[in-house]
Amino acid sequence: MITDEKNVAIIGRGNVGSHLARALSNKVNVTVVNPHTLTELTGDEDIMLISVSDAALPDVAGNLAQHLDIGNKPIVAHTSGTTPIDVLSQLDVPYGVFYPMQTFSKDVELNYAEIPVFIEASDAGVADVLTELASSFSDHVHYADSDKRRKLHVGSVFACNFANHLWALSEKWLKENGLDFSMMHALLRETTRKALSNSPAAVQTGPARRHDAPTIRRHLNMMEGNPQLHDIYKMLTDSIENSYPE
Repeated sequence: MITDEKNVAIIGRGNVGSHLARALSNKVNVTVVNPHTLTELTGDEDIMLISVSDAALPDVAGNLAQHLDIGNKPIVAHTSGTTPIDVLSQLDVPYGVFYPMQTFSKDVELNYAEIPVFIEASDAGVADVLTELASSFSDHVHYADSDKRRKLHVGSVFACNFANHLWALSEKWLKENGLDFSMMHALLRETTRKALSNSPAAVQTGPARRHDAPTIRRHLNMMEGNPQLHDIYKMLTDSIENSYPE
């Protein structure tokens, strides 16, 4: 629980910033700030969370430096999974990282208690404050330095972004062949359930896992008219077969 009501500015109005504003709205005083102008800043902020793209983060941090002499020195943290903490070292304030690891879409509701938040800080006091803030909505708060956070982000790209893209390719393939992606729903639910309750490596199935060459060859022949899909299938098949030698 937050021991005293804090003023938190969320600099950024994208997917992550919007969800952080919702997650924190009943815990602290939240102000959402336009990252291009920073005009909503008052100087009374206890914590500022910069939630912008990795590419924009250095510029926003640089512009923010001009606003930090208008009041008390707040804690400034960014929410990036890949940007090192020292991007904020130019600021003459305590600083850190406040990284919620989840896929965010503005209009999709989430259970905020389930979202892991990874903290990094310029000193132990900052770590305590950011941990308290994260714990106000999340049941899974961890400390992770910049190196570990980058590795977590790579893992999340494989687990989330790449997996979702494969589902999108499946949807497109099925639609082109007069079939509906809803036919995959039960399969996706069971695949996810097994992966979450076991080691994914232990529950791998399919023709590549079985080294079923005739089936693999038939599949590849069906995709001859789609070189990109053919190559993705072949690359993933090779990866699975190499992971499970006969």
